[in-house]
Order: sequence, then structure tokens, then C-alpha cells
Amino acid sequence: MLILFFVTSSLLSHYREGEKRWLAEKFAKGHRRDWGQVLANGGFGAFLALLWFFWREGLLFAAFLGSMAAVSADTWATELGVLSPQPPRLITTGKVVPVGTSGGVTIL
Repeated sequence: MLILFFVTSSLLSHYREGEKRWLAEKFAKGHRRDWGQVLANGGFGAFLALLWFFWREGLLFAAFLGSMAAVSADTWATELGVLSPQPPRLITTGKVVPVGTSGGVTIL
């Protein structure tokens, strides 16, 4: 699951990369992932997988799957959401916000 997350996320970051490149300047880190982002997204899942290797506890496996589901949804939504033809809306108020705003969501 961890490998699948990294592979699919990497593929999606390159999907229509030219159309997303203009947005990279809005983010402090650009469009490439650094080790901090990799650890933030996959570190906890890797830690849970390591724990599960030693203690085959069902709850650890469930937590690992939940962690991977959350970071996959966040990463995939970011990579695809910036391609939406409609502007994002803030999830809390519904107001239109600039592309790349935290909490901004689109139908896509």
C-alpha cells in the first residue's frame, strides 16, 4: 500500500504537468516533493507498517490503511483538483478562493 501510494502520487504529479507548472510558484516548495513532504505523508504509515511487521495486530493494520487512505486522498485531490475548470470554493464557507488555497475544494 505504501509503495502504491508513492507510485500513484508520483504519476499524478507528472500527469498534465505542463498545465500545473504555473501553480508551482504559488507554493513555497514548488511542484517537487522534498523529504519533509515525503515523511509527512508516508512516515506515519511506514512507522505503522514497521510496527505491524513485529506485532501482527489487526488494529495496527487498520490504522495503516486509514493513514494511507487519508494521505492518498489529500495528495490525489491536490494533483487533480488544480486542473479543475471551475474555481475552488472554501470548504467551510463556500466562498470562491484562489487555486492552491488550503481548504479550497472543487467537484473534480
